[in-house]
Amino acid sequence: MGQGLKPPRPSRWNRVHAVVAGTHRGDIATVQDAVALTEIGGSASPTLLVAVADGAGSALHGQAGARLAVATALATMRGRVLRAGRSRSVRSALDGAGMARVLAAVQRALYRIAGPDALREHATTLLLVAADDDATACAQVGDGAIVVRDEGAWRAVFWPDQGEYLNTTRFVTEADPGLRTALLGPVPALALLTDGLQTLALDYAARAPHPPFFAGLFAELERFDGPVLAPALADFLASPGVRARTDDDLTLVLALRRPPAC
Repeated sequence: MGQGLKPPRPSRWNRVHAVVAGTHRGDIATVQDAVALTEIGGSASPTLLVAVADGAGSALHGQAGARLAVATALATMRGRVLRAGRSRSVRSALDGAGMARVLAAVQRALYRIAGPDALREHATTLLLVAADDDATACAQVGDGAIVVRDEGAWRAVFWPDQGEYLNTTRFVTEADPGLRTALLGPVPALALLTDGLQTLALDYAARAPHPPFFAGLFAELERFDGPVLAPALADFLASPGVRARTDDDLTLVLALRRPPAC
């Protein structure tokens, strides 16, 4: 039994994510955050795709907007990388212009379900990452953060967009959402987080990530596979120490590059 079957190759990225409801919510079903991620391509050219969104708390359908945004963004990024059945590099498929097309697809999808009158009621932020062995493409609308380890140091690819006034930010539903894009080289580790974790994960005085926060989490990811670590990550986000700092919904995605398979 099972003769001739080959075991699946391990993914290039060891990844884990958790979404935890804010203390002001009834349960996880009411969370405004959303995550979608996958790894595509063969063992020779694997590509990690991640989308994270945070629906606006003031928007009536912020949860629906966030969920549609990540689903559409992931499908669009995947389609651009695997166009016409051929695998394309992140550098060619999801550079600044490519990420702008991903955002446009998200905006069209939201417009189709909301129309012009209810569009603002589906407001959401959006964080996007696509990474292969050659490049790491990042895009962001609004707050939250994309953090990468680059030459041994942690850095935020973009600083959270806090908007013109306190506790405000930009959303993909705006006429000018303020899309920011960056095309980096390959990175060994990356993280995406929604704004509920900013005060723990970011050093506002230095305008940089807080190294102990990420070092501790990635040390665990080096020891355990993502699915094994997922319950512990959720417990950490729901712990009293974290909850003493924030009552918001919390989303964290961690991804650690594995060496190429022999």
